[in-house]
Amino acid sequence: MKQDKQVTLSLEQQHIKHVKSYYRTLAEINLCLGNIHRNIERRIQKQKYRYATEYVNQYISYTSVWNIKFVYN
Repeated sequence: MKQDKQVTLSLEQQHIKHVKSYYRTLAEINLCLGNIHRNIERRIQKQKYRYATEYVNQYISYTSVWNIKFVYN
């Protein structure tokens, strides 16, 4: 009985460790996407896409299509 509990706890700890590694990986991807977004944003003629931007922005809360935050939580 005690051994089963130890095995269960060990598996649980491994799972938690594995899940945390996903969050770190997603955070790294988020930083890379943010850098890419900032680099290409300067080259975009926003006025050209004004109508599309207004349409998309009505479905995005708390930000705009030009200031998207990549979520990883």
